[in-house]
Amino acid sequence: MQESEEKWQDEQKKFGFNVIYFYWHDLTPWAQTFLVNRTQDPDWVPIYVDDFALIFVKNTAANERWIRQFQIPRSRFRRSE
Repeated sequence: MQESEEKWQDEQKKFGFNVIYFYWHDLTPWAQTFLVNRTQDPDWVPIYVDDFALIFVKNTAANERWIRQFQIPRSRFRRSE
């Protein structure tokens, strides 16, 4: 699911995820692929980051309050090669 966008979309539809809480120091290729994809995905909005965790909420009207208050600009996330 972390490496395949198709699998992610299938599981998203199946389970209806609303929040992603992720340990962003996970340097496995699949975790990094997932994080890069989510930081570029307009359906998910980063709202919190600290030394360990990165939290996204689904970009929905129900989450609008959280997004308005806590959204982190996507420009803060950059990919290092």
